[in-house]
Amino acid sequence: ELLSDESADFERVIGDLQQQLTEAQKALCAEGAAAKLAACAEKLAAYEASLGAATVESEIEALPAEITAENYAAAKTAIETAKANYDALTEEQKGQVSNKANLDAAVGALNAFKQLKDAADAVSEAIAGLPEKVYRDTYADAKTAIEASKAAYDALSAEAKALVGNKAKLDSALAALKAYEDSLSEPVADEKNLAQKKEHWSHTGNAGASNVTFDLYGMKMGTAENTTAMLLDKNIVA
Repeated sequence: ELLSDESADFERVIGDLQQQLTEAQKALCAEGAAAKLAACAEKLAAYEASLGAATVESEIEALPAEITAENYAAAKTAIETAKANYDALTEEQKGQVSNKANLDAAVGALNAFKQLKDAADAVSEAIAGLPEKVYRDTYADAKTAIEASKAAYDALSAEAKALVGNKAKLDSALAALKAYEDSLSEPVADEKNLAQKKEHWSHTGNAGASNVTFDLYGMKMGTAENTTAMLLDKNIVA
């Protein structure tokens, strides 16, 4: 109540003083007030601008020094947010951001890592679709897919290879392919295995495959049209 009374008294005093002023004096007071108001507005705008620049500076300062597979998602969000907030600043505010070079470096690092990740992800996806075992009916397609995945993996840089999380599956598929192909050259233990080898060769697309004959080891010897002599030693061809 006391403050309210004092405020009322103050306003009465000001009002009385204003009544005593001439019109010229009132005009001078109005001009001075307008000038002061404009100055205050300018200072307020500059202060708000500095706050915007300071906020972006803090965001840039908090960006990760390195981008890895583990922090990629969080780093991507932080960098893209800082970049968007910087771009939204006025030219005057941008000039107040002292660590813009750090933002540029972070954006460059993000783009470089994304390229590595995209290449690694493409290979990982191909590997994920490889078969765990190779059979007669799937041999041709499996061989093509496995060898293509191996070539794609070998073409990656060392940094991109490190981002391929399922390399073990590629190694397993290569081993399965080799095991199947090696089995075609092994001695036949019984008539069932011999029949399986004959069936495999009949599905490989070789000319005259239906007339293929086999020695005691189950090795492909030739066709009726072009017989090839083969010793019983499966590794020696005369």
